[in-house]
Amino acid sequence: MSVPSGRIQYLCLQPTREGQGSHAHVWGLVGGLQRRGWTVTVHQPPLETGRRGLWGRVGPMLAAQTSLWRAMRRDDVLYVRMHPLAAPLLWTNVVAGLWRSRARAVVEVNGPEDDWIAAWPSLGRVRGLLRILIRSQLRVADGVVVVTEGLGHWVAGMAGAQVEVEVVPNGVDVTRFAADRGAEPPGGRPYAVFVGELAPWQGVEDLVGAFAHDDWPDGVDLLVAGTGAGEGLLADCPAVDGRALRHLGAVPHDDVPSLLAGASVALVTSRDRGGTGIAPLKLFEALSTGVPVVASDVPDIPRYHSGPLVRPGDVAGWAAAVAAVVSGSVETGIAPAVDHSWDDRARRTERLLGDRKSPD
Repeated sequence: MSVPSGRIQYLCLQPTREGQGSHAHVWGLVGGLQRRGWTVTVHQPPLETGRRGLWGRVGPMLAAQTSLWRAMRRDDVLYVRMHPLAAPLLWTNVVAGLWRSRARAVVEVNGPEDDWIAAWPSLGRVRGLLRILIRSQLRVADGVVVVTEGLGHWVAGMAGAQVEVEVVPNGVDVTRFAADRGAEPPGGRPYAVFVGELAPWQGVEDLVGAFAHDDWPDGVDLLVAGTGAGEGLLADCPAVDGRALRHLGAVPHDDVPSLLAGASVALVTSRDRGGTGIAPLKLFEALSTGVPVVASDVPDIPRYHSGPLVRPGDVAGWAAAVAAVVSGSVETGIAPAVDHSWDDRARRTERLLGDRKSPD
């Protein structure tokens, strides 16, 4: 097998922070591409930029794009993790093509515009402008990476069926997560666990409602690792005799495998608001550790998980599913995650990177 060689200039306008899914995704994919022979340089705003309001981030975002453009060399590939404010870089690439060959541009899409509005409600007032910024990027891209087939259809609806799309779901460091299989629960108490950003689409209300429900098994705690808008829901959860809800805050990614492996069950309560499906990072990480998983019954998850599924909003169903898994009365559908490695995701992504790719 020949090994590709080439340079990728990777733009990520949301600073990657340890403990967030975007951090694992960006650096997992970068590592996979590097192992396949690519030189990858990631351009992102300083980490402290993420603590500012939306409009306070504009200057650092433009600076990151300027830095990337100055670093571009002939035959470099431009890879953009989609962000509405990444449009200037892609437009510049098109204009530059008027007097010299422009860089091949690949845009990665992880969600529709509804995700941006959920994270930044003020964007709902300028939805039309948001769609224009997104559509303009997709139309000038040479290829688009999406994490679900539903997002591929959304891209075609936004930019036209002529856009070349490759479905590349989230992945996992299989070796790292499989190493902790069978870990003992810390403190010896059985627990269910949720790991991920506590964003509006993560179904935190289902976690809280299920934990407080009478059908939740006695003696089984709920551990939640992550930060975000849903922290208030955790704080407001009423105390329940015989079990505890423990909010761990942000957990270093290196500690996540043992946290998952020691659990009685991992919960994936993510919601699909836009009908484009979801393939969350937390699902592949949990499956890789071998822990039983209860997941949302939404498009795309059943492609990868054959265990218990529960409709979002059905807190009684979530509680009952946890009880069934803990008691051993239900088939958990545990499957190896060897096909979900970042090396596999890099190989799929490589199909859009141009001529410098291996034939496998």
